Amino acid sequence: MHNLLLPGARLKRWLLMLFSGVTFLLFFLLITFGDEMESLLSTVSLQFYRLFLFRPEDYSLKFVLEISLFAVGIVFVFIGARKLMDYFVTTFVPEKRGRIFDTIAQRAERQSGPKVVVIGGGTGSYTILKGLKKYTEHITAIVSMFDSGGSTGRLRDEFGYLPPGDVRRCLLALAPEGSDNLTLRQLLDYRFSKGKGLQGHNFGNLLLTALKDITHGELEAINACARILNLQGKVLPVTLQNSHLCAQMEDGKIVKGETNIDIPKHDPNLRIRKLFLSPQVKALPESLKAIKEADMIVIGPGDLYTSIIPNLLAAGITTAIKASSAKKVYVCNVMTKPGETTDFTAEDHVSEIMRYLGTGVLDHVIVNSARAPEEEYRKYKKSGAKRVKYDENALKLMGVEVVAVNLLAAKDLLRHDSDKLARTVIGLA
Repeated sequence: MHNLLLPGARLKRWLLMLFSGVTFLLFFLLITFGDEMESLLSTVSLQFYRLFLFRPEDYSLKFVLEISLFAVGIVFVFIGARKLMDYFVTTFVPEKRGRIFDTIAQRAERQSGPKVVVIGGGTGSYTILKGLKKYTEHITAIVSMFDSGGSTGRLRDEFGYLPPGDVRRCLLALAPEGSDNLTLRQLLDYRFSKGKGLQGHNFGNLLLTALKDITHGELEAINACARILNLQGKVLPVTLQNSHLCAQMEDGKIVKGETNIDIPKHDPNLRIRKLFLSPQVKALPESLKAIKEADMIVIGPGDLYTSIIPNLLAAGITTAIKASSAKKVYVCNVMTKPGETTDFTAEDHVSEIMRYLGTGVLDHVIVNSARAPEEEYRKYKKSGAKRVKYDENALKLMGVEVVAVNLLAAKDLLRHDSDKLARTVIGLA
């Protein structure tokens, strides 16, 4: 039936004409026979009183008709509106069928949610963004642009574009979870396992690279992909200038390239003394604007030296964070990262953030308070990863409020649970 209302069916014009004709006829009858209709209504009323033994002063036929019309009208409007909403929901979002009012309430709650800026990259940003989108639509992910490994690194070397890998993860995290988006999400996360030139490449990275050529800009490419995914929020690169991440180790050696810091070819027991960019770059103005307008700024979770701190090195970011009136929250990792944060405690993580961001800037630090079964930690022991321990009193002395909660995901991997972490963060807003 709904096909009859499609453009070209030539039905809507006749329905409109019929409705208009009935309306004109009703007005004609009212204007032409108004007095006669009033006389007829009076005659019918007398018969109504005699039949039901009502006195005119108790009820009038006009009153009964008004009540009846009002009641029937309300019922028809309610049923019609409900059926109309069900029709559109079934047609456009079938997975929400039968839950329309819950969906409307949830949407209203998200629309009134706080403006949250998440600074980071990699799996950590994916985890927190995936949970946060259930609580607010006002999310901006500011993403590190210094990745140099894997598919991202190859595309960066071959095309000279900024690395798309972390951007892709954040886009996927903020994409709607509906069944219509399932295939598209799987496609963007698909990694080729065959083909001389394609093996190891991620389709989402290739798409962003293609969109860069089509739109002639990295930011334009990200926005185009966001529209394709019907994104709930924004993804912004921390900078659009090309630069490489460099680390000075405690023995004085300089390690260049994010992937060489992430997967060390040097002695992994050496600590990083200093992190810097070569060359120095300026932060994207849109990213600075998002920080200025935020209600809450969340730093992390993620690899401290390759996903978190690199964002703080782009000129303008730390100044913007300090000047912002938003609450500043750091999410500490669950496990240490061998070669980066070997044997680090939560205090060590916070100390390093403060070294680049400044003291007295962070308001809260979120740490995991739960312990997994010992056999889970033994799996990580071979790689040198350990549980991040914390001393609540020591952290308080550093000037931050400690939020210690169970954040572990119910999986084999010791990582943050998206929902638990998002609830904890929103609870601080």
